[in-house]
Amino acid sequence: MNTFLGPAKALVEEICDDHEGTKKTMKEFSQKNPLVAPFRLAWDIITDDEDDAKETLQVFIDNLENMANSTPLLGHTIALGHAAAGNDEKAKEVYLQATRTTIVAGAGLIGSLAGPVGTVALAAEVGTGWDMCEALAGGRVHGIPKLITAARDHIELGPGEVFDIVMTPVGDGMTGLLAKQLCDKITEARAKNQARNQVQKASEVVLNLEVSKANDAKLEPLEKKIAEQGVDNPRELAERMSKDADVLKNTVENHESALRGNQLGRNRNNYHMNRHVTCTMIDEEGNSSTGYSSRITAATGEKRFNGDISKLEQNYPEYQSVIDGRVLGNCAEPMAYENCSNPSITYAMQINDGIVKAITRCKNCAQYNFGTVITDWIDGEIIPLNLDDLPPSGSYIGAGINGTVLVTIQSRKRRGKGDA
Repeated sequence: MNTFLGPAKALVEEICDDHEGTKKTMKEFSQKNPLVAPFRLAWDIITDDEDDAKETLQVFIDNLENMANSTPLLGHTIALGHAAAGNDEKAKEVYLQATRTTIVAGAGLIGSLAGPVGTVALAAEVGTGWDMCEALAGGRVHGIPKLITAARDHIELGPGEVFDIVMTPVGDGMTGLLAKQLCDKITEARAKNQARNQVQKASEVVLNLEVSKANDAKLEPLEKKIAEQGVDNPRELAERMSKDADVLKNTVENHESALRGNQLGRNRNNYHMNRHVTCTMIDEEGNSSTGYSSRITAATGEKRFNGDISKLEQNYPEYQSVIDGRVLGNCAEPMAYENCSNPSITYAMQINDGIVKAITRCKNCAQYNFGTVITDWIDGEIIPLNLDDLPPSGSYIGAGINGTVLVTIQSRKRRGKGDA
């Protein structure tokens, strides 16, 4: 009680001419109050009063311990610690302290059904009832029971003791009121959080709908042209092409400095950023493999083939380059073929000035059967980029990556122009 109401108690004692009680109360207040005790301790150190400094520190620590013992849940945990250490008496004492506060706070919540007055009244009543039961059980005589005992035994109480007795039920009422306010704050915060989540979810639904509509508009031309080639689920394939186009663009932009160093003596404007090709092959089981033209892999450090030459050249040694100055293995197709030796669907794309378009196979690659080469039919078609509902493109950067793509391949095979 002296921790926070010390000055009020001291004033009562001073009015009642209990000067010794006033001094004692203010001393306890200065040693226990968290705001005042540090200043008293500092003064003791400045005045070199070592004994008083030790006493102040000890009283302050003991008071903090008492406050912790009286706190619900925390006090119960401390009691369990004492019990585990074999200190049963201390464990029982702390457990009862924490339980009393818990019951008083709970009474305040129940009493709040009758309003603030009900909160204070029921909490004070329950606290007094607890003290009565504890006194009858031979425990601590505290609060109203102390007043009853003093009247019965004709014991004269000092002004400070009367103040403590009166303030005990008042303190219990305030505990109930604080518990109700805390409960209201938690309930209010929870309601606000739920409302915020509902608004956020509603906003996400609207945003996703708008993104979906925008993506539909971007993919619709490509989807229709893929459908014309007799491929099942053209939407999924169009989305995959858009994703791979985005990867190609990001790869070129992220390795611009390395690509500038691989211009091979050419002086065409933006040559280092242009004419890079990616190719993806998908087999009938849905497994896919992606490859890049040699200039990109030289800049990124990707390994193009598992052996010294591509698997394509190993499987078809009779084919030779029909383009002057271009080695068979320099194209993106041989790299994609490394991990997809029996492609059913193939598509290739090229970037120029930041725009990715479908590209037909060169004469070297046209010698091989790569299944249905859909980009041979849509050469020059712009491939949409940055579809927000697709997976992050960065996770697909790299060559020769196997994966599963949600594309249903028709059992019949179409032969593209230039197929062997």
